[in-house]
Amino acid sequence: MAAFITTLFGATGAHAQEAAETPGSETRGNDIVVTASRREQRLIDVPMSISALQQEDLDRQGVTSMHDLSRAVPDLVVVEAGPGQNRVFMRGIANGNSLTSLVGVYLDEIPVTGSSLGQPDLQMIDLERVEVLRGPQGTLYGQGSAGGTLRFITAKPDTTRASGAMEFTGYDTRYGDFSEKMTGHLNVPVVDDTFAVRVAGTLANIGGWIDQPDAGRSDINDQLMRHIRAKALWQASADLTIEGTVVVHRNEGHGVNVGADGDYDVYYPGGDPEARQSFRDDYTIYNGTLTYDFGGVQLLSSTSWMNTTRHNVGAAQKIVGVETFLDDSIGTKSFTQEARLSSTDAGPLHWVVGGFYTNEKLDRDLDVTLYTMGLVIESPSVTRQSSETISAFGDVSYDVTSALQLGVGLRYFHDTRHESNAALSQEGKFHSVNPRFYANLRVSEDVTIYANIAKGFRSGGFLGDADLSTYDPETVWSYELGTKGELGPVSWELAGYYSQYQDYQTFVMVSAVYGGVTNAGDAEVYGLDASLSLEPVSGLTLAASGNYTHTELTEVDAATVTNIAGDPLDFVPKYTVTGSAEYRFALTDSLPAFARVDFSQIGKSTITDRSYGLIRYPSDELSLLSARLGIAAQSWKFEIFANNLLNENGLQDPMAAIGLDTRAKPRTIGFTIGKSF
Repeated sequence: MAAFITTLFGATGAHAQEAAETPGSETRGNDIVVTASRREQRLIDVPMSISALQQEDLDRQGVTSMHDLSRAVPDLVVVEAGPGQNRVFMRGIANGNSLTSLVGVYLDEIPVTGSSLGQPDLQMIDLERVEVLRGPQGTLYGQGSAGGTLRFITAKPDTTRASGAMEFTGYDTRYGDFSEKMTGHLNVPVVDDTFAVRVAGTLANIGGWIDQPDAGRSDINDQLMRHIRAKALWQASADLTIEGTVVVHRNEGHGVNVGADGDYDVYYPGGDPEARQSFRDDYTIYNGTLTYDFGGVQLLSSTSWMNTTRHNVGAAQKIVGVETFLDDSIGTKSFTQEARLSSTDAGPLHWVVGGFYTNEKLDRDLDVTLYTMGLVIESPSVTRQSSETISAFGDVSYDVTSALQLGVGLRYFHDTRHESNAALSQEGKFHSVNPRFYANLRVSEDVTIYANIAKGFRSGGFLGDADLSTYDPETVWSYELGTKGELGPVSWELAGYYSQYQDYQTFVMVSAVYGGVTNAGDAEVYGLDASLSLEPVSGLTLAASGNYTHTELTEVDAATVTNIAGDPLDFVPKYTVTGSAEYRFALTDSLPAFARVDFSQIGKSTITDRSYGLIRYPSDELSLLSARLGIAAQSWKFEIFANNLLNENGLQDPMAAIGLDTRAKPRTIGFTIGKSF
């Protein structure tokens, strides 16, 4: 423990609250300012369904990962396999096929959307807020945002004062090892009012809780994670701001979170019982952002480079008579450039126009060991893919009256893709035109009604057969009607939506070992998501949220053997509900405190692959309870917490059908101590 703390103090700090913040302080929902529409607006004035959580909200709810976030936000689904291997879906647009994600992910102005095989393991430290934009966001955020967009807005360097904070968290996981985590940040104004640097980081030694008895190994899914983010801000003039960001993430461990049984044990009965797992998840991000105010018009230019490397060794699937073990290395390199002009006048006309370019390369070396009928078959493959995209977009809205706003947006997208293997090289070109229409009616200063019609898309690709045939892009048309508001101690958001999903991309077997992707047909999705917050007495806040989602394939290509009409889409729970109660009080005049309880229930989701005989194979219904108690003493804070108090260990997703399931993390009990200055 002492060596661990010394190591981190010798490196960099990580997230903790500023001295002015205290546990239990809050911001009313309608006072939160967001930039989901590429300009600053009150949350209530944004004509779309959006959740915004500030860093304090994340801390009090114990949200430290995308998977945690999915339990706090309606209609967000994260299928967890391990660090850097999360797949993210939203509003029933859930499809793990293809190499392209269905939910866009941004870190500030940096597009960090990973492939459908896994999103970068972003760390929720030193953030201003997280914005969760539900529904297609193709107009402003492009490809990869068919279901929605996640935006992680980091704290900016402050050129006026030095500040910092540091936290240590320790917790014990039932059946597993003790875990230690240090986080913190440091802000230094190098030149007053002109230039500042802000550094945030994490060092975590996360204990595992999954055993491999046949190999004599315990707690194999451990992690050693190092993460640092450095930002520099130069206020070159009153009109010109230049920001630079570097993010370095390194994580490694001896196993992932998949394949454990109800006792958190992993067995490989059809293969090598002593086969050893391991993983490495690294990424590096560089970004430069320039903002210039011409007076009424603002120019923003964002240039980004991102390199990722993932190396996973472990079980791939276990079905009757077949077990596979993978040695899988995936490396990606991407360059992106976005430039846009937007209006900043306070008048009734608001607009933004821009262009976007990206060049991405993916190299994958996959070695599959197949165990079947007493045979051991080695099957290596090398795949090289590239994608060069260019798009132009615009959005304009007009305040017809002080109460009514109407808007329209459009994006044109063109993608040139190449793929090659040991035998063949192929090129495919794909394009899409994606409009959005919206209206926002302000019933009062704190109550609005909005409507949205938007198109989202995901590019096409290569089937994976002997000819590298192409498959078409899939598209989603979504129709949404909602309301949000705040009346006295009550605030709410309610939205209903209907989506038409076309050219659904699905997995098919095209050889004995490898599979590919093709277009299966059409689907429909409809649902409802809602949130409600109430403060019945001073200091007590009660909140609830939830969603209901229905998905169904309505038309299936006759050549598709995986699904038939009427099948639900994979990975989508019918419902989720959450509830929380938080009480803020003072032990003394100088000791503010809070106590909080959170509960969430996630309904069953399914997967269907009739080529394997899998028909709506279900996950479990999960009930998760957590609690947290915190005390502040000037610049110090101390919290104790317990997650998964019920020790729920059900299946979090239906991938148990092929041995790739994950279970809820066992009960954890721990503490956090922090100091800010």
